[in-house]
Amino acid sequence: MTTLLRLAALAALLVLVTACGNTASSSAPTLSGTSWTIVSINRFPTIATAQPTAVFSADGKVSGNAGCNTYSGTYTSTADNITVSPLVSTRIACASADITTQEAAFLEALSRATHWSIDQGNLSLTGFKNIVGSPKT
Repeated sequence: MTTLLRLAALAALLVLVTACGNTASSSAPTLSGTSWTIVSINRFPTIATAQPTAVFSADGKVSGNAGCNTYSGTYTSTADNITVSPLVSTRIACASADITTQEAAFLEALSRATHWSIDQGNLSLTGFKNIVGSPKT
C-alpha cells in the first residue's frame, strides 16, 4: 500500500512539473509587432522634443523617426539576438546640433545592436551602445 501511495504522489508531482513548464514557454516576449519610444541612448536621456521611435514589424522591417529624420531597414531576431541591416534615412537638417548628435548615436547603436530583451515592459537593445525604449503610445 505504501508503494502505491508513493507512486501516486510521484505521478502527481510529474504532472504538476510538466504543466508548470508548459506555461513558462508560452509567455516569452517577442519583438515582432512592437513599437517603442527611445528614452535613453547609452544611459543618457533622449531629448524630450526629439525622442527617436522604433517600430519592429512582423514582416521583418524596422522603421521610425530618428529625432528629425525617418529611417527604415530590416531586422532578424531570435530569443535574445538581433541583427539590423544597414539603415537608410532621410537627410533633413535637424533643428540643433544636439539633436543631430543624438540622431547619429541612435542610428549607429540600432544598426550595431546584437541583443534585445524586454524587461518590466521596456525594450533594451545592446551591443555597440545601450538603447532603452518604452512602449509607444
